[in-house]
Order: sequence, then structure tokens, then C-alpha cells
Amino acid sequence: MTKMSMIAAVDAGWAIGYKNDVLIRIPEDRVFFRKHTVGNIIIVGRRTLESFPGGLPLKDRTNIVITSNKDYYVPQAVVVHSITEAAIKAIQISEEMSADIYVAGGEQIYRQMEQYCTDAYITYIYHKFEHSDAFFPELTRQRGWVLKEYSDLKCYEDIIYEYRHYVKETRYEIS
Repeated sequence: MTKMSMIAAVDAGWAIGYKNDVLIRIPEDRVFFRKHTVGNIIIVGRRTLESFPGGLPLKDRTNIVITSNKDYYVPQAVVVHSITEAAIKAIQISEEMSADIYVAGGEQIYRQMEQYCTDAYITYIYHKFEHSDAFFPELTRQRGWVLKEYSDLKCYEDIIYEYRHYVKETRYEIS
């Protein structure tokens, strides 16, 4: 069975970004993200892709980009035009590669892809940033999501954070 997960860094208000950028860059979180996604598949929206370095797909991953623009093209990425098309394409590639699938943003992509996901890997930051305009679904209030495990507290500069792994009790089977 194909496994689809969400991966994100959120603040204490479940915010994920401001003006198409992340709220903070924690070096160890970047390592965490790479550990999970390298060699696997990531699904992102067009604006999230354009926020990556150089606006290019992340290396050593299969990048699936969702956009409504039928003429959109980006080298070394699979461009799709709907959530359903993204899920189908990701599953096909996953089965060919024996790879996991990670939904990696932005807000609307997380909200629409959540129905297909069975896991969420969250870097939870114990700080609420003053400015934010994009939010992750608050899993503590979402039906079916349960905190399975969490790391020891960590610190970057004056920011305290931890890694959390949520699982969906009622799993949506993808075949």
C-alpha cells in the first residue's frame, strides 16, 4: 500500500508561512525534511515551488507541482492541474519507485490533500510568530488525527521546538 504523509513546520498557532516564505529557517529542521523526502516524492503547489531556491524543484526527489495554469512548465518536475491528478500521478510513481509520498505545501494543498494522508510529520515550534498568512490544518482539532510520538525538546537560538508524528486513526486506503 502506498503511504502518503504531510510534512511541515508550524508555529504555536499552526501558521506555516508569511508572504510565500517560511516563518523561520531552523537548520536541524531542514535536515529532518531532507531525511524524510530525499529519494521520495513531494507534492507542492506552484507558489511553494517558486519559493524554493531559484524557484526550482528540490534535488534528489520527484517533484509533483499542482497548478491551474495549463501552460505552466518547470524542468525536472511533473506538472499536474488538480488534486486528484496529483494523487493518481504520485501513486503511480510511488509504485514504480517504491517511494513514499510527502505533501509539502502550501496551505491549500495541505487542506485538499489531507484526505489522502495517513501520517503527518510536524516540526512544532513553541512560539507564535507575529506575522503569518498561511496555516496548516490544526491536527489537534481535526477528527481522526492522533499524536503518535514526539521528540525531546530542541532549541535553535531562542526558539524551542520538537518533532511530532501524527497518524490518522481512520485511514483512507489508497490502492
